[in-house]
Amino acid sequence: MTSNHISKIIIVKLGGSLITDKTQPLSVNNEVLRSLSEQISQFYGKTTYSLIIVHGGGSFGHPIAEKFRIHQGYNPEIKDQIEGLIQTHSLMKKLNQICINALNKEGLQTYPLSPSTVFLKKKDDLKFSGRDLIVELHNHRIIPILYGDILFAPPGDFQILSGDTIITKLCQIFGPDSIQKVIFTTDEDGIYQKNSSNDDFNLITQITAKEFLKINFESFEEEEAISDVTGGMGGKFKEIREIVKLGIFVEILNGQSPNFLYQALKNQAKKSTIIKPT
Repeated sequence: MTSNHISKIIIVKLGGSLITDKTQPLSVNNEVLRSLSEQISQFYGKTTYSLIIVHGGGSFGHPIAEKFRIHQGYNPEIKDQIEGLIQTHSLMKKLNQICINALNKEGLQTYPLSPSTVFLKKKDDLKFSGRDLIVELHNHRIIPILYGDILFAPPGDFQILSGDTIITKLCQIFGPDSIQKVIFTTDEDGIYQKNSSNDDFNLITQITAKEFLKINFESFEEEEAISDVTGGMGGKFKEIREIVKLGIFVEILNGQSPNFLYQALKNQAKKSTIIKPT
């Protein structure tokens, strides 16, 4: 039996640099992807929570997008840019299918949502038309899978839509009453902060949203955005700032570590950065 009741939702981000090797075009880290899929299945089979999974582009989406400067928008002076745009979208669909296959192999029922068909940018406003579809998928215990994609901005322009921006918009659409938490799986244990007394970096295990919003992340943007069409770590932290402003829990963890995702899904994380709303 289905209903229109919206159960609590957990959003899981599978980092592109985690599930692929960004130094090798079109490479998949099958061992990590299998492990993450297994952990999600282990949790989902024992919970009433709904899930939304969003994955990054890694070595599939970034190289072609960077080559044709898709993130800079439409430029008729860039040869074959439209072809590059189509190829970028096609490769992201390919990676999405690989992720779906891995999740399905663990017994999960998933459904891909192509972001370029449900997101549209009008002036400075990001529009999303897929809310009712996600609710209906959840009614059937089907997990929606979204991913970094092309974002069209009529009239006549386009850009890259990152997985992190997708998550922020989903949090804004569903709100803190429906979104239980957002989990970012990365290739790091969480957020490290430099010790003021020496040159060591310490893992921030728990921090309030108010404290998090005071942290200056400009250095991350300067170091990462140059080689990442989605803005690197600087872009990620900007989106996380918007999410915690909504009053939603955020957790950042190392997806390479065995069972870390499962523990986070169960609110039993042993090593991660947790950003609390209050």
